[in-house]
Amino acid sequence: EAGAFTLSPADYAIVERSDDSEEGETYNMIVILAADGEFYTSGSSSLIESFLTIFNTMKDEDEPYEITVERKESKKRPGKYYLTCSIV
Repeated sequence: EAGAFTLSPADYAIVERSDDSEEGETYNMIVILAADGEFYTSGSSSLIESFLTIFNTMKDEDEPYEITVERKESKKRPGKYYLTCSIV
């Protein structure tokens, strides 16, 4: 199901994880610390890419800002969802 929420990012970390399969493939996860102290995590490459673009653009700005994280249905793969974010 599609949906969205808004947060004010304070910081983030990229963590390399490995899955539990025999191959032990690794993937990146993002841990986002919001200004209110909440943590959000995701392994979505589209979310990581869009978040880093916004965060790195805004990091030297003095103005507070918020991002909206959205879960959208794929147009190419019906029934599959991906995460992305945009500045509010």
